[in-house]
Amino acid sequence: MSPRRASRTSPHQSGSKGGKGKERAPDREDTSHSGSDRSQSAAKSGHAHWTIEDEDFLIESIATNKAMAMMGDGQMFRPAFWTEVASKFPQPVRGKAKTADSCKEKWKRMKNTFDIVHLIASSSGLAYTLEKGADLRPDNQFVWDEIVKNTKGISKFKHKGWIHYEKMLTVVKSKSRG
Repeated sequence: MSPRRASRTSPHQSGSKGGKGKERAPDREDTSHSGSDRSQSAAKSGHAHWTIEDEDFLIESIATNKAMAMMGDGQMFRPAFWTEVASKFPQPVRGKAKTADSCKEKWKRMKNTFDIVHLIASSSGLAYTLEKGADLRPDNQFVWDEIVKNTKGISKFKHKGWIHYEKMLTVVKSKSRG
């Protein structure tokens, strides 16, 4: 089975004819699956609906403006940054419009997902790939078993990767170095 690839164009780029994009789940903890059931429930529940392209745009916005957007302690983004990012999202077809708070919370969840996937990718004995996730084999199953005991949310990456890992690695790599 060939790997899924996200579109390299974003409906948020100027001059782009925005498309529907790949659908993502409502703005909640698990954003690894898509489906119209969740899209309709996002609209009814008042949650923002995030496509893969929306998530890419959020990552690109942070990567591009990281130095200017950070507060003095280097740990948090300024509130005005989130307002600016939210204002660049078009009015959604489904779900609620992106707000500064929804962008900030989405980034927080994406960072948490990154931390989980990075743990797999940097664990001795495991070989992480987008196509196969942790890529378990009989000789490394014990490593996986130990990590799963102590890491909430890791099991969904046992056999599949996370499409944003490489992009996120470039944005948060300073954290990865120590």
